Order: sequence, then structure tokens, then C-alpha cells
Amino acid sequence: QVLGEIEAGIEHDKCKIIKNPLNLRIDLNNFPMPDYCGLDLNLYSIPNGINSEFSRGCVAKCTFCSETHFHKYRQRQSTSAFDEVKFFHETQGSTVVYFVDSLINGNLKELRNFANQMKEFDKKVSWLGYARHDGRMNLDYMKDLADGGCMALNFGCESASQKVLDFMDKKVKVEEMEQNFEDITKVGIVAY
Repeated sequence: QVLGEIEAGIEHDKCKIIKNPLNLRIDLNNFPMPDYCGLDLNLYSIPNGINSEFSRGCVAKCTFCSETHFHKYRQRQSTSAFDEVKFFHETQGSTVVYFVDSLINGNLKELRNFANQMKEFDKKVSWLGYARHDGRMNLDYMKDLADGGCMALNFGCESASQKVLDFMDKKVKVEEMEQNFEDITKVGIVAY
């Protein structure tokens, strides 16, 4: 029923499909704001929520994953992501942002900057996304993410065996994974 209501409000003859050459890597910072007018965000399972991207691709080249074959890693600047979150909070009342890209923490500095901007924004906007384990994400780092509204991170663990992780070329140590889980739990971010 919801899809039918949304479908009825879309004017298909006014939609424009834009195709880029396959080898063109577009700058993620220059996208226009998505147009959600006519969509009641409260009808979705996460009310007042929007989807967004912080990056495309991945910084790792794990042997089992095809992500790096499709995209070279590119990350938005923290200000670009923050401007989008702020815009949708102010115009649509959105209070949850689900970053749907494969890797929100490919550039730890930009993610921390984003979290600090969110903290300064001082609105009740929560966000979540997918992440790699990283030993540089210590307790202070996780605290900054939590203070900036991060409510959950979905870590790709694949294995708790260092031998298997090394075979996959995962580039992470079991000890780093364990420390990330301990720290994220201490600051109240859900790991899923």
C-alpha cells in the first residue's frame, strides 16, 4: 500500500536518467541533495530515517570480496555528509541516517570530523553504518563517534582465527577486533 501511494505521487514523465561513462569516477561531494518531497518518511520501518553514502569502494583488498573490483575507494568530505544530514533534519525532520556504503571508516580522520560536526550540531540525529575493524579506532575515537550520534556499526569480522584472517588478506588482527568490540561496548554503540 505504501509503495502504491508513493508511486502515485511520482511524475515519471519528469524523471531524467543520467548515465556516466563506465570509467568516470564522479566526485561524491558534488551530488545534489536527494529529493524526498512527496515521501512520508514516517511510513518506513525506521521512521524519519534516510539512507546516505559516506563512501564508495573499500580500502582493503580481501581475497574473498569483489568490492574493490567495482569501485576505487572514494570518500565524501565530512562537511558534505554533515550538510546532507543537517538539510534533511531541518527540511524533513529526519532523525536517523543509515549509511549504506560498504565502508564508513575508510578514512578515519573524515569520519571523526563528521562525528565532531554532528556533536556540535547538537540535534538528536543518530546514524549507523558498515565498518572494518581497525586498531586505530581506540576508546577515545569510539567515544567521539558515540558523542556524535553513532548508534551502531556493523563490523565485517569473517573469522576469529588469525590464520583464516591472514589467508583472506583481511589486514586485521584478532586483538584489534576484540579491542574494537570492548571499546564500542563501553561507549554505548551497538555492534551488529
